[in-house]
Amino acid sequence: MQHAVPEAAKHVPSQQAQLLAAQREAIAACSDYRDYLRQDLLPRSHGHFAVGRDVFEQLLRVEGCLDLSADDSLAIGRNAFANTKRQLEELAQQVNPRKSWPELVAEGRQDHPSPQDLLEVYRRSVAHLRAFVAD
Repeated sequence: MQHAVPEAAKHVPSQQAQLLAAQREAIAACSDYRDYLRQDLLPRSHGHFAVGRDVFEQLLRVEGCLDLSADDSLAIGRNAFANTKRQLEELAQQVNPRKSWPELVAEGRQDHPSPQDLLEVYRRSVAHLRAFVAD
């Protein structure tokens, strides 16, 4: 946020001052909230955050409009996790059969531009693609 907003604001000069002022307010609000969490709420937080099975199932029914038990919800989550993991493993085999999906993700992270360079890399890529389409 600290770099993206000033960069974007350059492209809308008529709104630049307002965007930068809003950014300053947002940064200050986030900082105040962080301080509140660390200095006020955390020292006096000693309870449990869990709501328990009965309240959780009521939340599923009332808030989620779902007729599920906690066990049903857990089974759905575990099934989704297993399916996603299987899909990642299958895709990794298609990309490179000698590497696991976590290894491929780690490689991808190494090839990713830094936050400071991301906008410039994007601009170069778009310019390259435009030239390709024009050709």
